[in-house]
Amino acid sequence: MKKYLTTNNINGRFYFSSNLIEINNYDESFKQKIERILSLDIDDKNIILTDEEIKILSIIYHEVTHFLDLTTTTWGIEYLSRKTNFLNKKDLQSLDVFKLNVAEIEMHDELVELLEPSTDVKLLDCLFQHALVYNENYGSLIMVVFSFNNQRLYTVPFSMLSLLEGSAYSREVLIKIQNIEKLPDEIERTISLKILEGECNEVLNNIKLSEYNLVLILTKRHFPDLSFKELLTFVKVLIHFVLNLGGMNISMISTFLKQTFIEKHIGYAIIKDMQRGMSRHIIVFKFILLMYEYLEHKSSDREELMKVLKKSPMKFIQNFIYFYRIPYKKLIDSRKKTSEFYILINLLKKQEQTFDMDILFNSSILNKEMIEATPNTLVKISNLKLLDISLEDGTNITMPNRLDIDINEFFDKNQEKFLMIDNAFKETDMYKFHIHPLDVTHV
Repeated sequence: MKKYLTTNNINGRFYFSSNLIEINNYDESFKQKIERILSLDIDDKNIILTDEEIKILSIIYHEVTHFLDLTTTTWGIEYLSRKTNFLNKKDLQSLDVFKLNVAEIEMHDELVELLEPSTDVKLLDCLFQHALVYNENYGSLIMVVFSFNNQRLYTVPFSMLSLLEGSAYSREVLIKIQNIEKLPDEIERTISLKILEGECNEVLNNIKLSEYNLVLILTKRHFPDLSFKELLTFVKVLIHFVLNLGGMNISMISTFLKQTFIEKHIGYAIIKDMQRGMSRHIIVFKFILLMYEYLEHKSSDREELMKVLKKSPMKFIQNFIYFYRIPYKKLIDSRKKTSEFYILINLLKKQEQTFDMDILFNSSILNKEMIEATPNTLVKISNLKLLDISLEDGTNITMPNRLDIDINEFFDKNQEKFLMIDNAFKETDMYKFHIHPLDVTHV
């Protein structure tokens, strides 16, 4: 039976309904080893993890990223606010509002289509195209089409799941790179990085892993001069930037993006959706294409601009926004206490108490400040305020800087709420309230 509000990784799972993490393929016999790994200072150049240890740590980083994206970004707090509102009101109207956010994730699995199931063609060898389409359940969206030898093989929606998994996968690989860079032997470092890059290219080429590879494939095609590490860092920073945009900035950016749609009917319907703070994943897609144009055709000094991108992706993004005069209020910064993120946090504090408010109020701001203090690097798990996680057999792993919450008691106490959310999605159609392209006025 389909599970809603959860990621679907063979190595682990994050539950958006409960904020809990499960790690697969490990049991109680690994408990001490995992807890020791998590307590290590990964920034210490003398601490080099074994292949098994770094595999474990990278899996946990992947799933922890989902927790952080949900609890430390404007998108995540909006998601939690709407979930809280539904749990408090328990009516169809609040459910439909919550579905605005849920549907942007769920559309991926619903709309992905493998047109040639027997193919073993690599995605990086395919022609990468995109088209604007309208779907009666999910509204107007971007579909990516992979073709080979003039044959369409695969279509996949560019969705919020693309962003969330692209964010998590980038961090998963970056922690591996960080470990390899500590190797004292230069030849061993070079070989190890090449092996890792080859493994990641297998993920990028895998037609069944589009939720993980779509943003990276798009970025890799347009910025081939970036090293493997630079590519991952750029994707991580860009996604984090967009996840932190408030509704006002999304609406302001949409006024610029409006002119970039060739297909006006569906394009303007997307703009209308953005004007109410939705479809932020479209910003990532459009920005990558426009940043390529900026770098290759608009800048007077490509080499200097590429240096900026390699050294500081956030500065490159800011330069890009300034060059195109994209409407964007820098003062509405996610780090400012007056930003939408903090406004939503304060509104949540005033709502009827729900099950995950203690998690949010005791971790969100602390973790957010650490993440944004070092945008180009990874925050140590030992510094982050996190819930304990569970293994495949139900064994709990105690996080180094844990939230004082017993996750077994937490689950048992709130099981009815989790079932209520799950049943609500099972008993109603997945649907995103939207404006039909024919109902949009074109001016």
